[in-house]
Amino acid sequence: MPFLARALGHADAEVIKAALLALGEQGPAAELAIASVLDHARWDVRSGAVKALARALGPQATSRLEERLACEADPSVREAIASSLGEPRGERPS
Repeated sequence: MPFLARALGHADAEVIKAALLALGEQGPAAELAIASVLDHARWDVRSGAVKALARALGPQATSRLEERLACEADPSVREAIASSLGEPRGERPS
């Protein structure tokens, strides 16, 4: 898993997304590494992190996703978070 965690710092977003896919299958032990890219500059990487975090099912996954939902501006990422949390849509509260 250390190799996958290091890949999250790669300059190529495709490498990061591939690492997230693999980390999501590693279970709760990967939660911290996955969460480290929830604030990545690219929306597609953040969305991948959301999906990987939901698959990993770490003990703080739900609270991390709720925190991210509160500050996420991208509609696609908000939708991924809402879906992971079992909410009907990712709209921002008024």
